[in-house]
Amino acid sequence: MSALRSLISRAALVAACPMSLACSSIPSVQKVEYEAVGVAEIGGPLVVGEWTIKLDRIDLAFGPVYFCAANFGSNALCDTAAAELLTDNTLSLTSSGEVPLGRVHGFTGAIRSASFDFGIHWFPSQAAPTPAATAPNGHSLVALGSFVRGAENLPFTLIVNATPQYAGQRFVPTRAVVAEVTEETSGVRVHFPLGAWLKALPVADLVTGSNGAPIVIDGSGPAHDAVLLEMVAGHPVTFEFQN
Repeated sequence: MSALRSLISRAALVAACPMSLACSSIPSVQKVEYEAVGVAEIGGPLVVGEWTIKLDRIDLAFGPVYFCAANFGSNALCDTAAAELLTDNTLSLTSSGEVPLGRVHGFTGAIRSASFDFGIHWFPSQAAPTPAATAPNGHSLVALGSFVRGAENLPFTLIVNATPQYAGQRFVPTRAVVAEVTEETSGVRVHFPLGAWLKALPVADLVTGSNGAPIVIDGSGPAHDAVLLEMVAGHPVTFEFQN
């Protein structure tokens, strides 16, 4: 990433600068590495109206992540990248828990925003959005479970595609972050409020339209869009840095 290269150059300048008044305005930065951990927050019970969502499995693709010292993480506005988590991950879960995401490589200093994908990328070299090899069946999120009300039990499959709109842009171009990374920073916890995303499903409408058949929420329509909106704005991913 060009922004990260600019910070590397800045770090090199600091290392080469003699102790003089001319260099005193250059802030000192240090290279650091720390672990990233995904925290799946499902909770329970997942109640939507008269129905309870019984979750059997959920697979979520996530990454890469670019952290920025500016308030806006888009390519055009982020002049200095503070760190990168370059791994593509899939969190495969049946309940709340923690999943390792890899190591973050970056520098000490402020982080004010992040940009990232949910397993579907549109890098500048690609002609069209392309799922990562680790994305579950080529999707951003796949959930399997049942809608339960008393003796009624209707299986469902939820498939969500979080597709970047433009080449060179991440699906989430800017997510606010407030952190000061130091040499003591030990990690970052990435919180995924999966339960809140699932509770956005219009269960009553889905059940009414199913005529008792298994329900598939696939790629488009109000139910898919309701979950996608929660992922982006309603209950977005958050980043908790640990010093």
